[in-house]
Amino acid sequence: MSGRLVLALLVAGAAIAEDCEDGWAVSKVAGSCYKMINGQSFWDAEAECALDGAHLTSILTDEENQFIDDMVNTKIPGKEIWVGGYLMTKAKTQFHWMDETPIDMNSVIWKKAGQPDITKWEHCIRKNSNGSLEQGFCDALYKGICKRPIGQVAPKLETPLCDEGWEGSKWSGSCYKLTPASKSGAANEYCLGLNATLASANSFLEKEFILEKAKSVEKDTDTWLGAKRGADGVFTWNDGSKWETGYWNSDLPEKPDNTKNCLLVCNHLSSATAHRYFPGDCNTEHMGMCKKMIDGTTFWAAEGKCVEEGAHLTSILTDEENQAIYGLMQKNIPNYDAWVGGILMTRGDNTQIYWMDGTPVDPNMGLWKGIPPKYDMERFCVQKNKDGVMQQSLCGAQLKGICKRPIGHAPVPLVKPICDEGWKGSKFTGSCYRLTGKITKSGDAQEECFAADAQPASVLSFLEKEFILASIFNSDLAKQANTTAVWLGARRGTNGKFEWIDQSKWDNAYWSVTGPSTSGTDKNCLVLFGKVDNDATILHRWAEHDCGGTAMGVCKKPGKPKA
Repeated sequence: MSGRLVLALLVAGAAIAEDCEDGWAVSKVAGSCYKMINGQSFWDAEAECALDGAHLTSILTDEENQFIDDMVNTKIPGKEIWVGGYLMTKAKTQFHWMDETPIDMNSVIWKKAGQPDITKWEHCIRKNSNGSLEQGFCDALYKGICKRPIGQVAPKLETPLCDEGWEGSKWSGSCYKLTPASKSGAANEYCLGLNATLASANSFLEKEFILEKAKSVEKDTDTWLGAKRGADGVFTWNDGSKWETGYWNSDLPEKPDNTKNCLLVCNHLSSATAHRYFPGDCNTEHMGMCKKMIDGTTFWAAEGKCVEEGAHLTSILTDEENQAIYGLMQKNIPNYDAWVGGILMTRGDNTQIYWMDGTPVDPNMGLWKGIPPKYDMERFCVQKNKDGVMQQSLCGAQLKGICKRPIGHAPVPLVKPICDEGWKGSKFTGSCYRLTGKITKSGDAQEECFAADAQPASVLSFLEKEFILASIFNSDLAKQANTTAVWLGARRGTNGKFEWIDQSKWDNAYWSVTGPSTSGTDKNCLVLFGKVDNDATILHRWAEHDCGGTAMGVCKKPGKPKA
């Protein structure tokens, strides 16, 4: 197998150890370095600590608590300071330290002020002048104490270079852009049109970056993030990122109520949900935040790049191959997830996850770690996470990709065919394509193709489907018509199964549901969806449709080879 990536104030009397930098106080007992920083909000204080490779301090022992009290009393006696306690949701919602370890609620340091109450509006933890811990409003301005392990140095954080109109975050290495106010689905469509997705927020500081950018445009607003609630009541990120930490207001969101199944983050400082997640009605209108990775690409585009190299997005057929691919990721992209070649498709009567070379994915392989692939109505594509686990994801997410081809296999040059004026050629098929001139019934669209010495388009490969979507839906004609779907050249036969009108062999299918109806239906024609509002279950998929409905059609004819 071969793969290729396409891819500080000091405590009086405290000694400064050689392995703590100047400006940091050392506690050998705790094995950590500490630094006091200037007054600011909790959010800004944590960001300043992160620049030094630290967090606002945790307090794990009575000895460490006394060390911090001595540090405070020496320099700012009688003052409150920020420590790193924050309300987060892991298995449950409770106060955690910023390194995400739970706070010991039985510690003596709570006894003077009482244990924290997660129903209060104060979501951050300060240390009072009497040494006790207490909840506080996160926008209050206090000095803070940063903490990092002895010997650790500040990371090199660089803000990525982004396209015009986008802003880069040094915390995530990704680029961001706000959408106009719209429904959640329309906001996601806006992002997909920019080769991005509605943003996941994979860390506290990424969440805060998103809020800062939204607030710079409109204060006291809520912003769509890229997550939806599943049938099990659990929210997951659309881009396939692993959901590790939630920032819910008090507890996990309520079970589905059929109205609040999309995710908002709140920027209202005068609200109990300030800087926190809450379920929102998908049909209300808010700004959203788009996110795209530098050098990342969609599943569709990644497979196209692999094919140009005579490869496919990688299959994983053995545990040994799985380990080799994980090693490749650890060496080249240790902090990123990557596309592998699994996608939901229908072959014959079977709808399941297949590798791009057509072989079925083995759901019993250890790489799924007890979470085997399933028929997911939205997440059709497969990624390998940075921790080595496989999971299904929205195909429009921006990730790196891993290609695979046999040793010694050289790519065959792909040449774009010569096409008549008004037609677009595909190097993946050697054919030419164009839209019919207007929105019409399926039969009329077919007749227009025949009159142009062409056929209603068959779709014989994944990349042919994607070429039609990329070229046709980006055409001026399609944009003017605001079309969401196009007719393909297929009809249901007398046996109840669909067949290509041009007599091509029906091989792989990309149904938006488990497959077409087998009887008792008048939906005997085929459409391909390229743009949808609030419904990822049909994006880049096809579906049976009433032939009397209206859409634009796609015509196809052989191209002329270049001389």
